[in-house]
Amino acid sequence: MAVISIAITSLMIGSCDKTPINGDFDGMWQLMRIEDNGTTTDVSSTQHYMCVQLHLIQLTHFGDFHTGIFCHFDRKESTLRLYDFYDRTHYVDDVIAEEKITDVSKLSPWGIYLLDTTFQVNKLTNDALILQDPSGRVLTFRKF
Repeated sequence: MAVISIAITSLMIGSCDKTPINGDFDGMWQLMRIEDNGTTTDVSSTQHYMCVQLHLIQLTHFGDFHTGIFCHFDRKESTLRLYDFYDRTHYVDDVIAEEKITDVSKLSPWGIYLLDTTFQVNKLTNDALILQDPSGRVLTFRKF
């Protein structure tokens, strides 16, 4: 009887986890460098992250993993479109408030300068992600 209950418990615990559907793209990515017009800026110390799971991306920074900015994305083999950004970093009456972002400057710490943008995926492996925006700006991430 004990063996059966252990097997059922293991099955229940395993079934609560979300199965990765995005391959190597799933997970937490730390922004390391931004290359713009021949100038490379090391931004690793700012600790800005892009967390990918299922159909959403959360943009966050160290120390604030429970709230942040969320967006939808469409990914094809060589492109990544980010759109519909929502800010969940403030509270109203002790409840997290969500509002659609209309000011793109809130996204600039992550190297995003348009509210609906499609990046070229220059590299995607289990531990490295390199994106290039329409203006030629290159964002380099590492899997965290």
